[in-house]
Amino acid sequence: MISIMATPLLDHPAFSAPRRGEQKVIEPTADASGVRLIEREYISVRYSGLPTDYAEAIANVANATFDFYRSAYRFDMPDRLFIEADLAEDNPTSIWIADDHTIQLRYGSERDLAPPNRSRVDTIYGLTYRMADLGRERTLGEAPWLTDSAARGLSHLLACRMIDRLHVLYGRTLWPQAYDYVESGWPELRDKLDHRNEPDAIRASAVWHALESEFESGAIGDTLATWRRAAISGGRPADALLAALAGRTVDSHKRSKLRRWFREFEPLCVWTDGKRAKFERSFNTGQLARNAQLLRYDDDKSDREQVAATGGHITTFQTPPDQWYLKELRFHGEQFGALPRNGKDFVISIYDEKFKIVASWRKPFGLLRGSGPQWHRVRLPVTRLPEKFVVLIDFGSTKNVGVRLSADTSTKGHSASGDLRRGVTPLTDADWMIQVEIDRKKDDNPLKYRPD
Repeated sequence: MISIMATPLLDHPAFSAPRRGEQKVIEPTADASGVRLIEREYISVRYSGLPTDYAEAIANVANATFDFYRSAYRFDMPDRLFIEADLAEDNPTSIWIADDHTIQLRYGSERDLAPPNRSRVDTIYGLTYRMADLGRERTLGEAPWLTDSAARGLSHLLACRMIDRLHVLYGRTLWPQAYDYVESGWPELRDKLDHRNEPDAIRASAVWHALESEFESGAIGDTLATWRRAAISGGRPADALLAALAGRTVDSHKRSKLRRWFREFEPLCVWTDGKRAKFERSFNTGQLARNAQLLRYDDDKSDREQVAATGGHITTFQTPPDQWYLKELRFHGEQFGALPRNGKDFVISIYDEKFKIVASWRKPFGLLRGSGPQWHRVRLPVTRLPEKFVVLIDFGSTKNVGVRLSADTSTKGHSASGDLRRGVTPLTDADWMIQVEIDRKKDDNPLKYRPD
């Protein structure tokens, strides 16, 4: 498990990007730690543990994909994209977005580098898919109204399109162990687009493909950028989405075609708050990737224990990019006083950054076993998290019974006490020792899973 001590953003050295059209190829170099670097026109690949020819192939895939998504689909790509590739025995084989200009690619063994029919790991598809995710997120921004099927369907479409393009550029020689990767790309998806009995993500790919077929591939990026600028409510997002879409042009014929396309798009690709909540209640831990990360501010050492002055104990967090799900909450403190015979509960609540409730649970004080300050772990239902969220734990403490929560003075600025009814008082010199364990869905790892 990875522990994140603060907002998880990676720092990179400044690399000067070449002029557009100039291919920048530099022989791999190594730093003091043995991490090697390959550069292309738009891409820097930092890698360790894997052979250079595979890192070169990754750089070629990423560089061509970057150019295609930016020029053909008009996605908002970063000034420069960094790929961090690593092969180590304790790695979970995965590919994730680390921040808005970095993708982390992890291999657990050299077997993972073999063609997919032998390794069940598809780097070419996984990298083109994850770069489509990155471009969509940068172009559209946070969009809770977009269904998972719509997001996955768009990335799947673009990845399959890109695989076809890579085959034109490189043929079978793209990957060091040559294989016919193109058959699992656009030709395979194209045969499925007209079938009504396909999974929702494939049907969503068909809807996105209809938009680029009706207009051009750049219409997809233009549409995402238009929706980013619009004010979209969670209760009735379709009305605002359609109005923004139709407002893109004064041509009545184009407006008519856009409205007709949206009628196909909306039922499958747009969620209201209610529909999303109903879908997410079916989540369970078996759907997670088992690659958890721990959001925390403390150094595992308590500097003092105290009761919230009013209301509950509040701490704010920010997840890394990608969609994350809550698994478990931990807090350090000690219970005091004798519980009443009829028992006593405490309340854990999750809010978004505007203090809109995401979820809330009542838990019995009986979970807090043992004496003295210690860590307490509370398993919670798998819950989709916004990028920025607030944890509020209300122990309902009085002078005679409650919980003294530990505070750590090594950090500050993320915690407070109080609630919405009585107001919030910042904790000025410390942060509460509250930790949140989060994870991603395992089928969100395109190295091993694809929506078909």
